[in-house]
Amino acid sequence: MPLTALVALPAALGPLLRGSWDPWAQTLVFALSAGGAALWLAVRVCLGYVPLPSPRARAWLAGLAALAALSAARAPLGGEAPFEPLVLLVGLGVVAATAVLSKDERETVDQAVRAAAWVLMTLAVYQRLALNDDRPESALVNANAWAGTVLMLLPVAVDRRDWLLAAGLTLCLWWAASVGAWMAFFVALLLTARWRGEAKTWAALGGALVCLVAVYNKFQSPEVLDRLAWWRAAFEMAADRPWLGLGPGAFAAAFPGYHGGGLATVYAHQWPLQTAAEYGVPFALLWFAGLWRLLFTARSYKRFGALAALLHSFWDWPLSLPGNFW
Repeated sequence: MPLTALVALPAALGPLLRGSWDPWAQTLVFALSAGGAALWLAVRVCLGYVPLPSPRARAWLAGLAALAALSAARAPLGGEAPFEPLVLLVGLGVVAATAVLSKDERETVDQAVRAAAWVLMTLAVYQRLALNDDRPESALVNANAWAGTVLMLLPVAVDRRDWLLAAGLTLCLWWAASVGAWMAFFVALLLTARWRGEAKTWAALGGALVCLVAVYNKFQSPEVLDRLAWWRAAFEMAADRPWLGLGPGAFAAAFPGYHGGGLATVYAHQWPLQTAAEYGVPFALLWFAGLWRLLFTARSYKRFGALAALLHSFWDWPLSLPGNFW
């Protein structure tokens, strides 16, 4: 049970705490996760058996941890996200723990995530209907971040045949009015489709084209132009320090040196580029290569949710939020 809690705690509680945006929430989740990990390890040592991930997974996780530690140690700037290493450590712990969970334990984690989804969906519906919020954000920090959360929760509801929850989450995605989230949804649907002429495949293609038209219509808007500036700065940061990056959470502190004019941001709104800028290109390549492999070993509904979230992170910041990342 402690091992199940190690996965369920960040995955289910993280989004409920404003996506664990605040330092206190990140500290709380890390403290509970670290305490649970220590308890589980002590119990397993006393029992004489400690289950471990596969050697390949252990090598991957160890490599990521080592590169992240080197990046933090050699960081030339103090980041505006000092808890970023703790967020990454919890994430790596979730991956390691998930690898050794039994089928029943994974079922328990899924039920915890489903319960959290109900709370989040109900809160968003209340905000819309009772508070007249045009773009409800549920317990997250804004509507775009909430849309990224919905992309991961919706496949869980469908897999559990919880159609009321699925309908509510779909409505929440519509209310969020995030073109980027809808684009990610339709592209993920296309990439996971079997292309046998099903109606849903053509519907996904049509939806993706509509999103492309919407993006084109906003191409000269500040929303798009600012993103291009953030992405260009992240690319230049990665080019300046390709091996170890500027350090975890350093993007916001370094950004003014790469772009003038008073434009500011905490995140690059492009997760792969920001990862390379902060942790270095080797870390980014190792990280995303491992994630790509995990996508093809996960169950179909989890594969869809993870793929949609990753695609969304190419033009927005949902996975920069700890609660979504976990």
